[in-house]
Amino acid sequence: MKKIMARGRVLGSNNSEFAKMLKDEGQTRVFTLKSGKQAKFESISILSGDIESRTFVDPDINGRDQSLLTPESLSDISRTIKLQQFFPAIGREINGKIEILDGSRRRASCILNHVKFDILVTRDDIDVQDAKQLAKDIQTAREHSLRELGKRFVQLGNGGLTNEQIARSENVSPSKVTRALQAASVPDEIISVFPLASDLSHADYLTLLKLIGKARQADISINELAEDVRQQVISIKSDEQLDKALILTFFRNACSGGKVKRDKRVETEQLRNFAGHNQFARKKVDAQKRLVVYEFSRMSADVQSQIDAAVKRIIDEAEDD
Repeated sequence: MKKIMARGRVLGSNNSEFAKMLKDEGQTRVFTLKSGKQAKFESISILSGDIESRTFVDPDINGRDQSLLTPESLSDISRTIKLQQFFPAIGREINGKIEILDGSRRRASCILNHVKFDILVTRDDIDVQDAKQLAKDIQTAREHSLRELGKRFVQLGNGGLTNEQIARSENVSPSKVTRALQAASVPDEIISVFPLASDLSHADYLTLLKLIGKARQADISINELAEDVRQQVISIKSDEQLDKALILTFFRNACSGGKVKRDKRVETEQLRNFAGHNQFARKKVDAQKRLVVYEFSRMSADVQSQIDAAVKRIIDEAEDD
């Protein structure tokens, strides 16, 4: 009989404690932490509509920049998550909510594709160091990007470590620490414009830092710069030629200080910031035309119906007055 070889990502070695834990029968598993303590984990599933309200991610512990989790960057996992979540995420319960230690890409993909989210959750007391080491030990997703490493290094630097000490503690070269910190210094507003920010190289980050400097000299704010380029990206979203090189060209043009038309009459207010690049809730006000526009993208059917009902109710009450 022909032997069928397993394909896809393998979670650690066959002898790893976590791999064995996933194979255990039953709904409760026990995992030994770095400190030597043992924590009991229970298997639960959360419906898609409850994921955002019942779970959260602390980037300082999880290590992944949530702003980079765009539909494009999640395309690989989204292809399979609709059918099956191969590995549960790992979480700990804090004040009634579940912090996702490992599995933020799976979490974001479940939200995006409206499917349930499987998690192994512990209610036992886990300190921060155990939580960080646990997330690191069981990391099953993509390797963290240079920027994500940089954000973690920033936290270590804020904690008093020098670049040399960070390099030793993270087992990387001092030059990689420098490159990662440079990548992390690019504002989130700029990075959010790129559908696949993980494609950005160190050279791209340096280019963006130079362009940001030019924009400031031209008295262009970071928010204004990002919004100018984002509108250009949205206008050709369906174009297959859209890539980081083209977006960088948009930034170069926008930083020239006069090539981008700006309508100062229209003020935009972000009603909420979302992890997904294409998900937004914002309000636009054109004072001259006395026009107010609310824009929503990628909202669930339940949220849309609540918005519709709220708008109708408010208008009806205003008419009654």
